[in-house]
Amino acid sequence: MPRRKANRQHKDLLFKHIFGSEKHKDITLYLYNAVSHSNYTDSSQIQIVTLDDVLYVAMKNDIGFLIGNELNMYEQQSSWNPNMPLRMLFYAAEELAQYADKHNIDLYTSALKKIPAPRCVVFYNGETEQPEKSELLLSQMFENGTQGDVEVKVTVYNINRGSSLTLKEDCKPLEEYCWFIDRVNELKPRMGLDKAVSVAIDEMPDDFIIAPLIKPEKAKVFKMLRTEYDKKAHDKALYDDGKEEKAKEIALLMIHEGENPIKIRKYTGLSMDQITKLMMGSKK
Repeated sequence: MPRRKANRQHKDLLFKHIFGSEKHKDITLYLYNAVSHSNYTDSSQIQIVTLDDVLYVAMKNDIGFLIGNELNMYEQQSSWNPNMPLRMLFYAAEELAQYADKHNIDLYTSALKKIPAPRCVVFYNGETEQPEKSELLLSQMFENGTQGDVEVKVTVYNINRGSSLTLKEDCKPLEEYCWFIDRVNELKPRMGLDKAVSVAIDEMPDDFIIAPLIKPEKAKVFKMLRTEYDKKAHDKALYDDGKEEKAKEIALLMIHEGENPIKIRKYTGLSMDQITKLMMGSKK
């Protein structure tokens, strides 16, 4: 199978800038300890292995790192994505292939080889309501409930305001990141994104652990958040397009069942003009 081509258009986003930095592995360690309920103190034990040369289905924003016997793959999502188990499967396969190459692991011997255990985590702060903590399974994607021999579990933490309070208490940098994003979202409707970011940065307390990564990097933070909000708008547009297509499919079924246009509009949300065009098209 051919390897996926490199994605040279990827732009790092704020979450990765804070939690996936080679220079600030101590902050990565804060997050790992909170998620894993561990108490590591030596950040030099973290080896950043984030993939930078794989084409992903959407804009890449993952953090990959090794610590102990685990390969951790963290990703922040501002749009709900139930397809993360498949994406994480791609990430894990690529990460483990690189690990095997680096450690000269011969898979064609009779001796059992050991590899780090993959851990897949998503931090969600989008607008769709989700539980505080949930799991997504690759098997949920199998067609018609078919049973398969491969499973991937992704743990999703909802880090919106009022959710995952214990996790945030255990990881101050995550709590600070959420404060900053919440503040930008509060200010953005009345003053626009750029001004909101500027004000939120100015308001950020100097004693925040993440302050040295934010305050001196104002221009970089502007760019990263513009990219993130542009992506969020793009994802919403794709979602709206898919939602409309589904509504049209339902409308066509109702047309074939002889339902009247008013009822079709009520159930699908389509305009009368759209329904009329579908009715005319179905008669051809």
